[in-house]
Amino acid sequence: MSRHPLTLQSKPKSPNLILFVLSHKPMVLKIAGWVFSFEQVRAWLKKQDHPYQHSPDEFLATELNFWFRERNIDYLWAVGTDYPRGSMQPVIVLARRRREDPKSTVSHFYRVRELDADREVKKQVLEESGLNDEDLPWVTVVDPFFEY
Repeated sequence: MSRHPLTLQSKPKSPNLILFVLSHKPMVLKIAGWVFSFEQVRAWLKKQDHPYQHSPDEFLATELNFWFRERNIDYLWAVGTDYPRGSMQPVIVLARRRREDPKSTVSHFYRVRELDADREVKKQVLEESGLNDEDLPWVTVVDPFFEY
């Protein structure tokens, strides 16, 4: 009879197994990018004469990702979340970077700096959208899907 490797037994054969199970810390997803309101995304899409501008709020990030895919843009990812966390202010973060971070938690994390390459992409976004630089702040969001 085989057992799952993480199944605890009444008398564990290996104390290291228990230590691993108790010390395992989940990794949290961390994203970094620019914060857009739903209105800003719609204005950008309208300027491009794109039909997604009429999508309901809850589908707007998905529609934006479809639009990126149609244009072979694989360096941007639209993520619907609250920012700041817990504010109940729904936004779309146009993420340039994402990763599972073993050192971060929801309450303690390092911010991701905006690099020159990010600013170059932002110039293109600003040109297409007609928005101003100060309209799109760079942020780091930990656990954007509220899993922890």
